[in-house]
Amino acid sequence: MIKDLFAKDIYRNIEGVIKADNLSPQAIKQEIEEYVITNKLEQKLDNFFEGYVKNIEGKTSNNGVWISGFFGSGKSHLLKILSYVLSNKEVEDIKAGEEFLQKVEDFELKNNIQKALQIPCETILFNIDQQSDAATPKERKLLDVFIKVFNKHRGYYPKIGFIAQLEKDLDKQGIYEKFKEKFKEISGESWETGREAIFLEKENFAKALSQVKNISIDDAKKLIDQYAENYSVSIEDFAKEVDEYIQTKPKNFRLHFMVDEIGQFIGDNTELMLNLQTIVESLTTIAKARAWVIVTSQEDLEKLVGVQSDRISQDFSKILGRFDIKINLTSANANEVIQKRLLLKTPNAQNDLMNLYKKEENHLRAKIRFYKGASYKNYENAEHFALNYPFVPYQFDLLKSSLIGLSKHNAFQGRHQSVGERSMLKIFQEVLLGIADEDTGILVSYDRFYDGLATTLKSEIQVDINRAQEHLEDPFALRVLKVLLLIKYVQEVVPTVENITTLMIDHFEVDITDLKQKVQKALNLLEEQIYIQKVGEKYEFLTDIEKDMENEIKSTSVEQNEIYKKLYEWIYDDIIKIHKIRYEKNGYDYPFIRKIDDRILKGILKGKEEDLSLDILTPLYETDNEDTIIAKPIAQKDVIFQLPYDDSLLKDL
Repeated sequence: MIKDLFAKDIYRNIEGVIKADNLSPQAIKQEIEEYVITNKLEQKLDNFFEGYVKNIEGKTSNNGVWISGFFGSGKSHLLKILSYVLSNKEVEDIKAGEEFLQKVEDFELKNNIQKALQIPCETILFNIDQQSDAATPKERKLLDVFIKVFNKHRGYYPKIGFIAQLEKDLDKQGIYEKFKEKFKEISGESWETGREAIFLEKENFAKALSQVKNISIDDAKKLIDQYAENYSVSIEDFAKEVDEYIQTKPKNFRLHFMVDEIGQFIGDNTELMLNLQTIVESLTTIAKARAWVIVTSQEDLEKLVGVQSDRISQDFSKILGRFDIKINLTSANANEVIQKRLLLKTPNAQNDLMNLYKKEENHLRAKIRFYKGASYKNYENAEHFALNYPFVPYQFDLLKSSLIGLSKHNAFQGRHQSVGERSMLKIFQEVLLGIADEDTGILVSYDRFYDGLATTLKSEIQVDINRAQEHLEDPFALRVLKVLLLIKYVQEVVPTVENITTLMIDHFEVDITDLKQKVQKALNLLEEQIYIQKVGEKYEFLTDIEKDMENEIKSTSVEQNEIYKKLYEWIYDDIIKIHKIRYEKNGYDYPFIRKIDDRILKGILKGKEEDLSLDILTPLYETDNEDTIIAKPIAQKDVIFQLPYDDSLLKDL
């Protein structure tokens, strides 16, 4: 069975989304142990660690890293792993840095990682959207999040800035711990708990403050009010605080702000982009590049900056310079991770699958092919087949395109759903579990990927599929509908009968002719019930708005004369274009009457009886007697051209 082919347990928990705030020891241990360093990633990590070591040695002042890649490509996982590795985080029985070193083969990269592990550092890992307060004015959103997470890292209150400022001042005066003890004596609860309801605890706050500062309770209340009224922090103030903090640490200490999903947070907001630039610049100049800003984004920095620069005339070259180290995770990286973490086979299974491919190679090459659009990879050889089985190579790149297309059209649930909240690895795992008990010999058809995505799609899209599930009597038609949804916004695959047939291949022995007929029957049913529409040779999934339009179109009556008028324009004006025939023997031009289905719409030429007539009989021509058509040229001196029957002509017309 399929489940017996794999080297690792396919039922083990694999997190669908790596989250910055998930810090459970079990999750961290799995993230470290299962992290895959692909060949392409190793080259990019080499650039990062080389730049990091040069920064420590004072050879460069660069302190910005931009990690980009489409959602599901592993950028959040990489950010988290770097935060563990740089701090050599210890969890249960492993150290992240040492575990990571064992995965590296390149000598220079190993050497630079070993140097980095000697550097004392702390990391502040956070998802910027989760930490942002919706009520904060947009021009302060970015700075406020940095201040908030920095306060939390030092043990100060992150939610209210002036409270954190008061805590810092008490700390500098050496009375913060004493203040916390007094607060607990007076209120009966710890300061860390009490400050959550600080406005209800203001009396106790003032009493504790008055005792540690030797002032009256009224003066303590006034002092609290002054902090609330006067609190303000600029980017420069923030950088100075970071610098002061770093100076309390050992030599060469580094502080890392590891920011997840900053690209989605900034979006097309130029002000936020400039704020980010200023924060990184201030940390470079004031904190002497000892504080790093490492971020992730779906867009690479050049593309994000390019969008802004089309609209404004400001120079964004400084932003690009501040993030000199760029790590772009491509689809190839995601593919390799899936192959190594999920699809790795046992030695016996590897041999069996390679032998199976050698028998089926010609059949597979003939069957798995796309007509028009992108040319996707097929299986390259027996090893490639064993590596990807039971998946087909095109599915890795096509799924990426499907995810991007659906996200751009807001198909996913929740806030900032350009993120997709779904990793390709998790989707592939769920598809694999769906066929785990099947016998070897089947292939994954593309409709199965819908089930791996269903829980994250918006309800209105799921309603369409669920409604079809209830009302369609043909289960195969439902599978075809799922495929059409997945490729609705994919430009690379033209949704023709032939291509949909390729996407529906689910085993080696499939008869392509039979499958194509089955697909055509399903498409006819889906079109008839207005789940899809046919445009030329393409079939498209219909959203609710598109269904309403399609219903309106179908309910619109068109006069027969209008139909024939359009046909006449197509046939005589666009295709035939002439109204005379030259007889070469005498050099005369003979006009002919132009007809469609015995109808003369225009161009009637009065002439002798021997004048010619061309009559085009379309599929709309109604006659049950073939002999009548054959006799027409003799009786009427017409040239008859009869088009073959096609029931889609009237619909399309």
